[in-house]
Amino acid sequence: MPKVLIIDDDESITSLLITLLKLEGYQAFESRDWAGIPGILIDENPDLVLMDCILSDRNGLEILAEIRSNHVLADLPIIMTSGIDLSDESKLNGADGFLLKPYSPDLLLETIKNHISGGGK
Repeated sequence: MPKVLIIDDDESITSLLITLLKLEGYQAFESRDWAGIPGILIDENPDLVLMDCILSDRNGLEILAEIRSNHVLADLPIIMTSGIDLSDESKLNGADGFLLKPYSPDLLLETIKNHISGGGK
């Protein structure tokens, strides 16, 4: 069962995403310890990360760059999301993909499936 970590400061979105992914056969979980994300990624070993670019007290793009600077996590698929088009910034910081909110459940599931199965970037 593929494992997906969701990093988003909107609890309602996070709850909906976890429910959707579990219904589709994924093990989905969230983390609000944004400072400790690299350690959580190493401990939990998710197959993919879905992360918002703009978090309440931290910049998701900075977290992305921090993750990419860790050689152990360099190949972890990371999909960034935002209500503003930050696709270029996301790619420059090492994201494997970007979804502009609001996105459809079908697009989300297709994107996750493609990146977990190795069809990313």
